[in-house]
Amino acid sequence: MNVYPPETVKKYHDAGIWEDKTWSDYVAEHAAARGDKEALVDQPNKLEIIGTEPMRLTWTEVHERADGLALSLLDAGVRTGDVVFVQLPNSVELVLLHLALDRIGAVGTFAPMRQRSSEIEHAIAKTKARIAVGMGSFVGTDYLAMIHTARKVCPSLEVIIALKGEGRFGADFELSTMITAANPGRVAELDAIEVSADDVLTLCLTTGTESTPKVVPRTPNSWMVATKGILEATGHGADSVFSGPFPYANMGGLGVELYPWIMAGGKFVTHEPFNVDVFLEQITKERVNYIIAVPAIYFAMLNHPGLDTTYDISSLTVVGCGGEAPPHTIVEMLDERGIKVINEFGATEGWFFFTLPEQPVEERKDLFRIDALSRFLPATEFRALKPGTEQDVLVGEPGELAVRGPSVFAGYLDADEVNAVSFTSEGLFRTGDLVAIGNDDSLRYVGRLKDMIIRNGQNISPAEIELIIQRHPSVYEVSVIGVTDAIKGQLVCAVVSTKAEMVITLEELDVFMREMDVARHKIPEVLKVIDELPKGPSGKILKRELRDRFADKQGV
Repeated sequence: MNVYPPETVKKYHDAGIWEDKTWSDYVAEHAAARGDKEALVDQPNKLEIIGTEPMRLTWTEVHERADGLALSLLDAGVRTGDVVFVQLPNSVELVLLHLALDRIGAVGTFAPMRQRSSEIEHAIAKTKARIAVGMGSFVGTDYLAMIHTARKVCPSLEVIIALKGEGRFGADFELSTMITAANPGRVAELDAIEVSADDVLTLCLTTGTESTPKVVPRTPNSWMVATKGILEATGHGADSVFSGPFPYANMGGLGVELYPWIMAGGKFVTHEPFNVDVFLEQITKERVNYIIAVPAIYFAMLNHPGLDTTYDISSLTVVGCGGEAPPHTIVEMLDERGIKVINEFGATEGWFFFTLPEQPVEERKDLFRIDALSRFLPATEFRALKPGTEQDVLVGEPGELAVRGPSVFAGYLDADEVNAVSFTSEGLFRTGDLVAIGNDDSLRYVGRLKDMIIRNGQNISPAEIELIIQRHPSVYEVSVIGVTDAIKGQLVCAVVSTKAEMVITLEELDVFMREMDVARHKIPEVLKVIDELPKGPSGKILKRELRDRFADKQGV
């Protein structure tokens, strides 16, 4: 499946940005150079959560078992170019399946475990998947039954492969029995398959925080730009240990969590679902150096009572924060431990940038240096446009971020109308994010365009207010939305969850914001305190659900 015009492919190859190298090529190189080194490790509670024994594999074993699974897929009828719907928890099996699909040139539609029947059916139907690979059941949910139901309404779906689905109606093959070391006499069958890093490997679903998920086709070459950039910027490499709880289904889980390990050749430690004790145990025992996580996970780790007695996170060096900008408190608390946290900002559509470890603490949460990033993200263009136009805003003024470059996707799958409004006439992707680009080539995130609050005709950025409220000692998480007001149009509403045994009132928040010297019209006039903020598969807070719940209601 080709998605980029030939002239685009030639341009980036001629510039040396794209190469003729697949993820399987990296695995083969690591197996040849460091085959006896430990490469891939399951979480210790895997038997309890997934139902299969935890695995620890060397690079040679990863290479052999990925090839073995690739041959098993061929035997099951999977062919080059076939679309395979995949919904598995983070595990050695999922990693090996990803590599096996890459090896035979099949296309994976990767879905996070939070998705249920309607999303599964939508993904299979939209991508015309011919094969589905899923769990028998996971944390009390019967996934095989949902896939089997999808088979009845999705005519493209012919074959179902299940992990822990043996003996169950609806499963044509058992995944665990398909994972064996490759027969050396059959490896030539795999070598004969022509696979290009310019062909689509992944069909990722957008997170769906605001609408029905769209499908993003990505090639290995488009993924590798950001992956290479994050490795070079953080200094992680073949001796690093990588981990993270993001599902291997989107930008966070693939581009800056799983793929850096494949490219670097270090060790990777799987984890899902998130359990703070298990995750801290893994970091401690496996001596993990790099993770990517949302702020809530960092808060859970840093506030754990056993952090400095039972667990040891001193092996972490440079880590990433994604999903939401890292609050000041996280940046400062990690810095005190000698751990540099950078803000990794982007989307599955392929645009991506990040703060740098060498930036001062006060900059690393939300000030991006475009000039410094150019060596990590080559041929990438960032512009701030007046919303709804193709005209650049004045320097320093907020505008919609539009991007173009070798990591950016070429358009949503089978969505001509959406693509027509998602790209400018020059081919820049409209991200829907508001940023301000300074004359010093600095870029500061302002907020989502559709999240802007309009109070008495004044535009207010929720992201700006959230960063301030996060510094309140009682606040655990916060999301700011607009609520309807007959006179002012909208009022600023802060929806918060508090730290254990802590409370907060609107009056206390008002005093705090004034002490922080926040403009009066930006101070919340409505406060909602709830137990937990709703989140999507990638860990992002779902403002849509908060607006549905509170937008037309006022008061504390």
